[in-house]
Amino acid sequence: MTLYLAERSREQNEIETQPDDEREEVQRDLMHLRDSKGQLLEDVVSTITSNRETWVSTMMNEELHLQRLPR
Repeated sequence: MTLYLAERSREQNEIETQPDDEREEVQRDLMHLRDSKGQLLEDVVSTITSNRETWVSTMMNEELHLQRLPR
């Protein structure tokens, strides 16, 4: 298994078992990267975390800085 797939699997598991902690990570990452705060940040985090695939992809990109290489 590639590093990308292993980390993706780990993120999926963490979202499943610790959704509140993972949601806070999304919020911290976005706030830090885009200097966002307040209701706008809450709305963006809500939108991202409402879709499992988007949530995992965001964690892979923003937190881990990993992207799947094309075949």
